[in-house]
Amino acid sequence: MPFEAATAIWERLWTSRYPLAADAFDDGVWRQTRAAAMTRQHVELHPKHVWGLIGVDVDHPDAVLRMVSTVDNHPPPNVIIENPVNGHAHAAWAITTPINLTNYGSRRSVRYGLSIEEALRRAVGGDPHYPARLIKNPFHPRWMTHFIHDNTSTLDRLGGILTPAGHMPGRGWHNQRRRTPVGHSRNETLFHGVRHFAYREMRHHWGDADGYRAAIAREVAIRNADFDTPLGVTELGHISTSITGLDHPLLPNVERRTRRLRQSIPSHPSRTRTKRIRTQRRTRRKQPTRRTCRKQPTRRTRAREGTARRVSVSPGGDG
Repeated sequence: MPFEAATAIWERLWTSRYPLAADAFDDGVWRQTRAAAMTRQHVELHPKHVWGLIGVDVDHPDAVLRMVSTVDNHPPPNVIIENPVNGHAHAAWAITTPINLTNYGSRRSVRYGLSIEEALRRAVGGDPHYPARLIKNPFHPRWMTHFIHDNTSTLDRLGGILTPAGHMPGRGWHNQRRRTPVGHSRNETLFHGVRHFAYREMRHHWGDADGYRAAIAREVAIRNADFDTPLGVTELGHISTSITGLDHPLLPNVERRTRRLRQSIPSHPSRTRTKRIRTQRRTRRKQPTRRTCRKQPTRRTRAREGTARRVSVSPGGDG
């Protein structure tokens, strides 16, 4: 395929305006302009809030052969980016209607898209630990790129091909994925699991903030030991601090709640009575004085009053 045609296809499918990009992951990943990102070895697959490309990583020497063998197995990808050294490759499928990943999007569409992504991974034998965040740059000289076609597909069309082939995951697959975390999801799994534990543990440590922090740190270490590849000590410390920190929006601080509890408990009945009397006096001072305003009589009312007055003062005749 000519370079100009390949560039036009990629520019239409790749919608990231300020994408993440990197050459070596050890040097860090940061956002750059599209022109600067196209000079890096790895670029962001899709924007953070819009999911328009489904990516799969195949770590096998025959990765390209697996992806192009689509008969009664899976739909062909739009682009295949191969590492010529070991044969591993990334593949991407373009979606006709990108999925909205914000709170205004449909959660059913997001879950269906994740199921389609898992089915494509199973169809080609992809890496289950691939987070689908970065993809090989198709125009970097280190990689060998194969543009297959420029047509987009709907989720229903992809599901219609993957379901008869038996690649679609069953019910409860999302929970199974959370129970066996790897990669970046280990931090998220630890955080949310220990966060729910902290809600229940807080009631046992009123007034003992240090004991509460020690209990949370111990629970983080216990759950981290269950992973096949545990996290480091520094990351565990950050997770524990995030849960028990002062500024955490999901979990109120123990010291702050203990202080409020102490303030709500009266120290002595006489002091409580004095405080109540002062509050009543202060409230009484702030209340505005009630003014009584007399209703002004109307013209008809004044006329009736005048007639009654004339009748009552008229002299009576005794003869």
